[in-house]
Amino acid sequence: MEFNSTNNYNNKILETFPQIGWINHASPITELSLLSNKLNSKWIGCKRDDLIRSLHGGTKVRKLDFILANNLFTQSNNWTSVGAIGSGHLATCAVAAHSLNKNFSPHIFWKPVSEGVITNLSYTAAHSKKIYYYNSRTRLVVLKPGIFFTDILNDCAIIQPGASCSYGMLGIINAAFELAQQIQSGESVFPARIYVPLGTGGLAAGLSVGLAMAGIKTEIHAVAVVEKMLSSQWRLNSLKSALQNMLIKNKVISKAIQPLPVYINYKFIGKGYAHVTHESLSAVHLFKEEDVFLEPVYSGKAAAAMLHDIKNGYKEPTLFWVSVRKPLPILSEELWKDKLPYALKKQLERESIITNGISRRNLLFALLGTGIVASGIIINRSTGYPNSNCHYKILSSTEAYILKQSFTVILPSSIIENEELLNKIVMNIDAYLYTLPENLQADIHMMLTAIEQITFLGFNLNRFSDLNNEAKNEYLIKLNTMGGLLRQAYKGLRDICFLGYYQMNQSWHELQYNGPIVQDGFRAPDNKYGNLIAKENAYPKSKI
Repeated sequence: MEFNSTNNYNNKILETFPQIGWINHASPITELSLLSNKLNSKWIGCKRDDLIRSLHGGTKVRKLDFILANNLFTQSNNWTSVGAIGSGHLATCAVAAHSLNKNFSPHIFWKPVSEGVITNLSYTAAHSKKIYYYNSRTRLVVLKPGIFFTDILNDCAIIQPGASCSYGMLGIINAAFELAQQIQSGESVFPARIYVPLGTGGLAAGLSVGLAMAGIKTEIHAVAVVEKMLSSQWRLNSLKSALQNMLIKNKVISKAIQPLPVYINYKFIGKGYAHVTHESLSAVHLFKEEDVFLEPVYSGKAAAAMLHDIKNGYKEPTLFWVSVRKPLPILSEELWKDKLPYALKKQLERESIITNGISRRNLLFALLGTGIVASGIIINRSTGYPNSNCHYKILSSTEAYILKQSFTVILPSSIIENEELLNKIVMNIDAYLYTLPENLQADIHMMLTAIEQITFLGFNLNRFSDLNNEAKNEYLIKLNTMGGLLRQAYKGLRDICFLGYYQMNQSWHELQYNGPIVQDGFRAPDNKYGNLIAKENAYPKSKI
């Protein structure tokens, strides 16, 4: 790693390219001191593009600042782009179009609902003229392939997916020079590594070229959040080459400037784009303790990879690039819900993700954050759990401990002292959760975390697992009586405890259940069954 402060290039050189003017200040660097101390790292920091003031923030604003100043968009009144239903890219494009008095009509496809999806969708819908909906990404590609390969579709100027094109990456070059200046001024430690999410690739490719221009020789680790075929090294190299060629053509750089290598990590994708993982949810929670808000399907996966590397021995100064928008409230339903295509509204209803205008997981995150703040004890409420010798497929050892502590007030007292029995119940629950879809598994993770942390609702500063049995019982009863999603959280905890317990034959006597009627071994044939077998050459009476 090296910083060449004598490099002749500076961000003023890009002023030859037109810009809207949305980026008029440097996004700050935040040191994550709690996380650094907890992980025994030299330094962990964040480049806070979420705090960009224009268009609610996010790295997409940097890209659109250059893209939308091009003649293609200034001379067209109709714009379009493509993304999933909860795309932050589409939300930013819609708000940008609205601010410039342009019509935006996006093509969106279905993906699982997770934290922030409904918020982004509300902003996309509220600021769009019309929405075109497809029930899968594959269907969109089949029906509208031109949106990926042309500049104009049905009289609409196309903003490339993720705004990842050469003009968009000029905004990332400016960001690289911002970072160089912040290092030089002492606002940031020189990072030995920079972690970024890898979706459409514009951020990673732009930093590869921009950091080389700014004289910052560091490692760029791009964590894939989409499938490998969409985040390949070939695509990344293509983006870098296109950007280089444009800069050389415009005499901004010479061929001597070589982009930095980008190390791609494919280990944290999970089931694919827009699918939550346990690691990403955990990373989101840890960053929230530092007042840095990520979401679990994009930035959360990149953060999970960084935390994994640090926990496994990498201790040099590390910078995480926060590329998402700042957290925003969901807009009033009157502003956006009626603008959704009918098929999308029905799909959302089938997923049961909207309750009084807010998603289950949004509410759990909000309650969790409020509980931590109200407690005033951040680290103590998320650490100090005993280690477990059991290995689970879905549950963490912390979640297993929380479940065991809930058994003391939910299950019969006769089993509480039997550690072997308690472990078996937890293993039964874990085996059941393994069969569930990933979005339901994510709900269970958040339910357990929320129940553990939102004890302030019962006027307790201690987390749930640290309460005595009387206080635990009062707290769970309070959740049940408060109704709504809090009652659902209580019932969810109760039901998975019962599910794990009543699988075991030791519990059947309480239900007056004597076991399966069909016994083991060979079953003698029943003559009555023979009467149901059709005679040879016979036909059903309904045969025409």
